[in-house]
Amino acid sequence: MAARKIRGWWWVDFRVEGERYRRKSPENSQAGARAYETLLRGRLAQEGSLQPPSRISPTFRDFAAEWQATHVRTNLKPTTQKSYERILRQHLVPMFGSSRLDAITSRDVEAFKAAKVQSQ
Repeated sequence: MAARKIRGWWWVDFRVEGERYRRKSPENSQAGARAYETLLRGRLAQEGSLQPPSRISPTFRDFAAEWQATHVRTNLKPTTQKSYERILRQHLVPMFGSSRLDAITSRDVEAFKAAKVQSQ
């Protein structure tokens, strides 16, 4: 086991089948780092990876509906709510609605903005 203190914090540093794993211990103590290494080695043996299970990103349409229901309706004035709903319905959802959030790039947003400015 390789637990070491780097810049005032305990880290685990080990290799499994030639691949190096270095992670900051959630508990800043040598015992905590050793326990964390044991946990990581167990996860590697069981799951074969330390990566968290991937989540599928929601579509823009689904996210916008949830955002309206949870944030907009609870935090904004009725006139602002109507304005946001109109902007989403008329502009954003038609353009980005079926796209997954993690697939929308800043380039896509800038192209959308440029097209809106140009159409005015």
